Amino acid sequence: MANDLDIFKGGLPDFMKSGELDEATKTIVGANKKLGGPRRISIKGGVFRSMQGGQEIAKDDSRAQEWIIIQASPVHRIFYDGQYKEGQMSSPTCWSDNSKTPSEDVPEPVSKTCIECPNNIKGSGSGNGRACRFNRRLAVSMANNINGEVYQVILPATSVFGDGEQNKWPLDAYTRFLAGNGVSLSHVVTEARFDTESATPKLIFKPLRQVTQEEYEVVIDKAKQPNTKSLVQLKVSLPKSDDTKKLEESSSEPVKRPAKTKKETPKDASDLVAEWD
Repeated sequence: MANDLDIFKGGLPDFMKSGELDEATKTIVGANKKLGGPRRISIKGGVFRSMQGGQEIAKDDSRAQEWIIIQASPVHRIFYDGQYKEGQMSSPTCWSDNSKTPSEDVPEPVSKTCIECPNNIKGSGSGNGRACRFNRRLAVSMANNINGEVYQVILPATSVFGDGEQNKWPLDAYTRFLAGNGVSLSHVVTEARFDTESATPKLIFKPLRQVTQEEYEVVIDKAKQPNTKSLVQLKVSLPKSDDTKKLEESSSEPVKRPAKTKKETPKDASDLVAEWD
């Protein structure tokens, strides 16, 4: 992604790869404000934004980027009860990692199956849309920095489904076109471009060139990494209990949690509201 850190375009040198920020940096950022979680590309507002830990760390004003797609998820579904507000951090009400049934971690599923759910009916959401939204997650490398970060991209339904047209395909149609010609996503550099005719942020895709052997070897290696695979998994954090909140807001002195209120630690999440970008 084009940004002011192009001085590190080839990646960090080995002596900088400790993974720890220095004391001066931590003092300014704040010891308790960690930019944790995966690096993510958001398409909010029709702009490519580099995000980490819920914060925007870079912005690319170009209308297109060149990616090599490394991993992809099945179709996911996620439902928020009530009207979403910009900047709101909240857990979804229901979600599915297979687009067929609610995930096992959903506390109170809306329906036993997604197909029978009232939030799956057209018109249950805004306009003629569904209240329960579809998306696919991608893990991508920037073609101009193949040895750099692997980014998570969460594509809304408009960027995934539909027929499209030659060199202006949504993701699934684009992938079918490649597969029909015996070509995999990792075999090509893909252009992801904003559809200027869409009222909401939408990407369309086309192949630009085949990858080189050197690029392909890097991509295959990255595809096997656990961190890359985790980028396409649906992870949701459940709301914290009042007891947990009180412990976090208390002083830095060690505090023991009463045994009777001890609950299972909720799963970590890096992208609770990414689906609304």
